[in-house]
Amino acid sequence: MLKTIAVPELEPGMFIHDLQMSWLQHPFLRSQFLLRSQDDIDRIRALGIREVVIDTGRAERLPEGPEGRQEETARLQAELDAYPGERPRADVLRQRRVEVDEELETARPVREEATGVVESVMHDARLGRQVDLARVEPVAERMMESIFRNPNALLSLGQVRRVDRYTFEHSIAVGVLLVTYARARELDPEVIYQLGLGGLLHDIGKARVPEAILTKPGALTEREYQVMQRHVNLGLEMVGDMPELPPPTLEVIAQHHERWDGSGYPNGLCEDEIGPYGQMAAVVDVYDAITSDRCYHRGEHPTLVLRRMLEWSRSHFREEVVHHFIQCVGIYPAGTLVRMESGRLAVVLDPGEKILYPTVKVFFNTHTHSLVQPEVIDLANPGYHDDHIAAYEDPRRWDFDLNRLLG
Repeated sequence: MLKTIAVPELEPGMFIHDLQMSWLQHPFLRSQFLLRSQDDIDRIRALGIREVVIDTGRAERLPEGPEGRQEETARLQAELDAYPGERPRADVLRQRRVEVDEELETARPVREEATGVVESVMHDARLGRQVDLARVEPVAERMMESIFRNPNALLSLGQVRRVDRYTFEHSIAVGVLLVTYARARELDPEVIYQLGLGGLLHDIGKARVPEAILTKPGALTEREYQVMQRHVNLGLEMVGDMPELPPPTLEVIAQHHERWDGSGYPNGLCEDEIGPYGQMAAVVDVYDAITSDRCYHRGEHPTLVLRRMLEWSRSHFREEVVHHFIQCVGIYPAGTLVRMESGRLAVVLDPGEKILYPTVKVFFNTHTHSLVQPEVIDLANPGYHDDHIAAYEDPRRWDFDLNRLLG
């Protein structure tokens, strides 16, 4: 039974039938979905919507607390195990030249430099100046070099960000994720570099979008959303006089908002009309956007987003691309916070070859609410420990500097 109710009446377990706005105007990747938490409701409220349509026949009593989160993870693993397609080679996915703690010393200044360069280039573009490719290319090279040594360093550093620098840090994250993903797919190193460059520049057109629209905390009007959509073509115009930009880089800029079912923009491309690099960029862009805190919604935990992306792959993304991406970053991506069965908290250092059994660093006891001697545990080697992951944890519940804990 369909029923229209006011947003303040929403409760977890209700099923949203219609948000009464275009799918492209809200941060959810489906217009019909189950409200799984108060965070979902807060995100709807932040859109400025007054009423929504719910389907009372599809409401559920949700599993609460850590057990519910553990159930989400189990469902994700089951879907991955059932996938009939070809999987990326495990030896390529987990190839490391140095340990993550060693690479962090190099990765931190690389990330800081990249954020500063992207911010500066976008500032210049906002003033009408030409994109200075000579400043961006060395950053893309250093990012690629760090990821080839150990991808988990830059990936983990991207877990903690500032909301007011979302546009810049999102560009860095997309570049890092694209390089990591392309490396796992064993693409040619030159193409991998070109995709990293595309990630850094994919949102360059936002430099020409009014700041009031970029940072608006509520729902965009139809007119405002049309202006926002223009950032793709604006970006292409801004780099159009750069013949040195290779096709993979341009494909990332042009197609990162296209969708497999034709519902994306700017050209409404569908299926194989979208190039392979555009398909990869679309998955990476959405993953980072949904897991990040933004001015109008709180980011969701990566593990939960990955499971939902499997659902979205039936319409918005090519299923193979989503599965390969999840195999690449792991169910527990580097830098995420987890709670162990012992009650200790740990930060993930490496997703590991067996993606349910990452390498973690435990550091806190939730029973005594005290720090413990940090200990690195490879959960894939049960003979050396007697602890396991119980569920992922929301780092906003805890006042920890995860970046400091990684080193």
